[in-house]
Amino acid sequence: MDTSEIPVDCNFSTGDVMKEAFRSCMLLINPVRNPHKAKRVKRALQESGFTRIVVSRSRDHFIESVSVFLKSGFRYLVVWGGDGSIHDAVNTMMHEGYSRTRKNDKVLGFLRGGSGNGYHDSYGVPHSLFRQIRFLEQAISQRSVQAVDLLKIDYGADPIYGQLAGFGFDAAAAKRRKSAVEGQKERGRVCWGLFQYFLSAVGAFIHDFSSVERFSTVELTGGKPIPELLMNEEHGRIFAKKDTLNLSMIEIGKRQYYGNRFRICPHAVCNDGKLWVYFFFVSWRMPVIRRLFSLWKGNYSRVNKKFGASRSLFVGGYAADTLRFAPEVPVPFHVDGEVYGEEEKEASEFTISVVPEAVLFLVARR
Repeated sequence: MDTSEIPVDCNFSTGDVMKEAFRSCMLLINPVRNPHKAKRVKRALQESGFTRIVVSRSRDHFIESVSVFLKSGFRYLVVWGGDGSIHDAVNTMMHEGYSRTRKNDKVLGFLRGGSGNGYHDSYGVPHSLFRQIRFLEQAISQRSVQAVDLLKIDYGADPIYGQLAGFGFDAAAAKRRKSAVEGQKERGRVCWGLFQYFLSAVGAFIHDFSSVERFSTVELTGGKPIPELLMNEEHGRIFAKKDTLNLSMIEIGKRQYYGNRFRICPHAVCNDGKLWVYFFFVSWRMPVIRRLFSLWKGNYSRVNKKFGASRSLFVGGYAADTLRFAPEVPVPFHVDGEVYGEEEKEASEFTISVVPEAVLFLVARR
């Protein structure tokens, strides 16, 4: 396999400290979204001191490149891509038996290069490329590394790992986006970014709102409610540890942001060993439109204060150890924005748990 290794001149001049820091890094570029920008990023980062730069040719090649990194002497894997790229890197590491207890821990860092950058927003990655390079150099030099938890989703197939999972309306929107992008690829022109997310969400809101699977017999183990999201004792009973619910969406997170600055799990903590589970009850569309900005910002207490008493729109939240439920029919779901479960012919029982401090991320120093 051609990993496109690029040698770097050893005679430092300007930026010597930065080049020294990046000698322990392997850079993996996913050029699918924007090939022209990927070329510019490659040139810029080549000058910064990366001793190996790999431009993936396909998803399989991307996954193979992560495997090569795990067997290499590099400590840091820096991925230029979006949430889907980070998702593939994390799952490759976990499925190949990565353990951060080894003497030479492998660390994952990321640069903004996707339509959705929820990982990047959650871990303080800046926006401009120059600032991102400085961020990486400082994080490596200062050893600013964070051990983070991962969600583990078991539903009859191989486990899926990630930091965000969604069922219901959220998955319907992700499914619409996937179908739209695949159709656009066939026509040779793809609409990426926030606009595509917006179109998919609007399409799901208009066409799928009433048909989204509603979930029942949801069981939380070790669940404690988020106090500010419980309005009164009645709502406490609605979102009890085990109850039959009529939900529009379930979101489980270990990071706060999804897509483009959508703060969907505002209380999530990346390394506390807990699932942060949010139950969205929506009886009709108008309250969503009226409180769209508050929902986007994760200000669920304000939403509940306005509409919770009437139950037309209410968001309940729990920190729990595990979540289990068994839908009556097969349902699609997303993990880090990647859609799963579309081809399932039989309904499966879902068990979602936490793998504590599973991988290491480069993060901004607090």
